[in-house]
Amino acid sequence: MTPRNVVYGTLTAILPTDAESLDLTRAYTGYYTLVFTDPDLATRHGATYPDKVERLLTGQLTTAQQADQIDTTLNPATTAAGLLALTNGLGSSVLGGQRDGAAALRILTDHIDRLFKHGPNRP
Repeated sequence: MTPRNVVYGTLTAILPTDAESLDLTRAYTGYYTLVFTDPDLATRHGATYPDKVERLLTGQLTTAQQADQIDTTLNPATTAAGLLALTNGLGSSVLGGQRDGAAALRILTDHIDRLFKHGPNRP
């Protein structure tokens, strides 16, 4: 499996693109909002999932840089955080009715495609 495949698969698994993933996103958003009012919930129930996802993405982007698949001047941790923030924002835009899951997926795919097309030796 390539770093691009892992990045794409990880982020699209988070994005609400169908009824089931929309329900999961609603539940996660509700839980995440609850953690703001009771921070102890995060400690007791391990709400470190976003940190783990960022670390996974950072590792994949580092591997992609080493394989000359993406621009080596990018900071992998910052890029991973940005991709996760983009995905979460797109998820919120689906929840809010701004766009549907298919449109959100097109936007995310465009960003991933551009990231992986612009390595140092690519047009």
